[in-house]
Amino acid sequence: MFAATRSLALLLLGLSVGAAAAEEENPFKEDGDKGGSQCYEWAADGQCKSNPGYMHDSCKYSCWEFEHRRKAYPDAPIDKNFHCHNWAAKGECLSNRAFMATTCPESCKDKVPAASSPI
Repeated sequence: MFAATRSLALLLLGLSVGAAAAEEENPFKEDGDKGGSQCYEWAADGQCKSNPGYMHDSCKYSCWEFEHRRKAYPDAPIDKNFHCHNWAAKGECLSNRAFMATTCPESCKDKVPAASSPI
């Protein structure tokens, strides 16, 4: 009896983990042909909600990504430009701080030293 109960519990656990993992994978493989790399920026700008007809047709991958990330990580910084990672790798977080802080907070979070505390 114990072995059957344990097997059933493990089966149910496996099914629930599999369902959760399936929910976290973007069902769309790419954005449509119309938006291109701008889809990422438009999704970050809130266009999926303010212009859903176009965005859900042409930029469904980016819309799903942003909605999922905002729900899963509500307080996490999210980059607003497709090129943030490359800019950060080239040192823009330090040389262009104001722009990068608002546009690329995720890519720059570990690249800018914290403000020094008063002694």
